[in-house]
Amino acid sequence: MDKLSVVIAPLLAVFFFGEKLSLMNGIGVGLIAVGVILTPIQ
Repeated sequence: MDKLSVVIAPLLAVFFFGEKLSLMNGIGVGLIAVGVILTPIQ
């Protein structure tokens, strides 16, 4: 759950503060989310 906060923080910034997420930042957040999901499976 600790690593998931890295994904949640930028998403909250986009929704609540209207921040713009660049393509590279979006890809990075997506890759982190995939890593968070796959890590417990191993």
